[in-house]
Amino acid sequence: LSVVVPLGPRYEDLGELCQELRRILTPVAAGYEVIFVDDATGPKTRQILRMVGDRFPEVRVIRLQRRMGESTALTIGAQAARGEVLLIVDPYLHVALSDLPKVLAPLADGVDVVCAWRSPRQERGLSRLASDGFNAIARWVTKVPVHDLNCRVRAMRREVLQDVPLYGDLYRFLPVFAARRGYT
Repeated sequence: LSVVVPLGPRYEDLGELCQELRRILTPVAAGYEVIFVDDATGPKTRQILRMVGDRFPEVRVIRLQRRMGESTALTIGAQAARGEVLLIVDPYLHVALSDLPKVLAPLADGVDVVCAWRSPRQERGLSRLASDGFNAIARWVTKVPVHDLNCRVRAMRREVLQDVPLYGDLYRFLPVFAARRGYT
């Protein structure tokens, strides 16, 4: 299992994230690694990542020299991954880490891509309405039954991310592109 965490300018406590991942994943994965892809966040984040790497031997850090965006960070993280299963975790924890075993479970039944669903949602008002509308239209147009394309927590077989080219902000549509290529 390879956990890929693309890091932009916003993120939660990375030490706490690693501690929780260790607590949650150790019982469900024979072995795992955590790959932080530092998308040119700056010296403060580099220092935090060094401290986290010293404390957690399962952590690897890939540092990009200039801002490349989440699609590139995911692709680079997947290329560096050693695991056959990739678990993409957003650094601002929109999904409870305790739910990660539920996200991983369908892969054992032969599913290729699993998308988490933010619930309960933090958004309110127009933002929530826009997001719900976007997801409803995307489901209707693509016929891919994904509830929340904006949720970045996903599990997949490694070959999916290697087979589906991503660029720009298209990482959101990874499940749709994967379905078009025949993945479940």
